[in-house]
Formats: sequence, structure tokens, C-alpha cells
Amino acid sequence: MINKKISFFIILIVSLFWFIIFFVIPFEKENEIIFSGPTMGTTYKIKVHSSLISEDKVKMIELGIDSILTNVNNSMSTYIDNSEISLLNKNRTQNKIKVSPSFYYVLKKSIEYSSLTDNAFDPTINPLLEIWGFRGKEILEKPDINTINNVLEYVGSDKILLHDNGYIQKLHP
Repeated sequence: MINKKISFFIILIVSLFWFIIFFVIPFEKENEIIFSGPTMGTTYKIKVHSSLISEDKVKMIELGIDSILTNVNNSMSTYIDNSEISLLNKNRTQNKIKVSPSFYYVLKKSIEYSSLTDNAFDPTINPLLEIWGFRGKEILEKPDINTINNVLEYVGSDKILLHDNGYIQKLHP
């Protein structure tokens, strides 16, 4: 009987504690701040609930988000002709190429994931995407096996070397 009374008392104390925290102690009203805009062929929306962000910091945060997304897009978008990845894809040499730290990091991780998935994830797959008609190119018939095999010579993360200091090298131009 004493254990039931102690249990009831503990439950009552905990309930009172939660009641006081959630209903008696006034909280500062949280502001909902929304950042949104276009990026990478789509849109983004970020909601922040906080009473700690001052109005003068909101614009700085918004500019920072836009800046980061623009940098990623300008570095890694295959839809932008002069992006870092597009310039790399157009490069027909086997010379070492200096890339940005963020691009190097993403490529390094992509090669790791390629290895971990037995090449099911392949960052070099673009030539195959093109012959199969992805990215808006209309394909009227399935590519023949000779075309597929020829394109496969260019595909595979084993055709990319990562060097120190942010340099990469394509083994097949």
C-alpha cells in the first residue's frame, strides 16, 4: 500500500512540474522566420522557429543561405555550362586539374560511395544517361550493345584519381 501511495505521489509531483513548466511559466513568443527561393532547378523553403534571432540578423542569414546554394549550384550543376563539373566534363586532357575544396570533398565522398555500393552509385554515369535519353534528349530506340559497351569505356570512378591539395585527374580524357 505504501508503494502505491509513493507512486501516486511521484506521479502527482511530476504532473505538477510539467503543468508549471508548460502553462504557468511564460515563454517568449517564438517567431517563425521563413527563407525561400529558387535553386538548382527547383525551390527551397527553410522555416526557423526562434525568439533568439534579431531582425537585423534575418537578412544576413538569408543572404548566407542564398550564397551557399549559389556556390553549390555554380560548382556542381551539370545544367550550367561554366560550372566546375561542366568544365571538368568538357576537359579532354589527362592533366591534373585543380578543383575547389567543396567539389573535391563531394567527389571524394562519391567515389567512396561508389566503392561501398560495388559501383551501383557511380558519379561518372553521365555518358550512359545521354545515350539512354535522360535529361530531355529524345531517344527513339534502345541503344545497341556496341554503343553501350563503347560508352562504358568512359564510365567508372576508377577512371578518376584524387591527388593531394585539391587536384584530380581523369585517366580517360
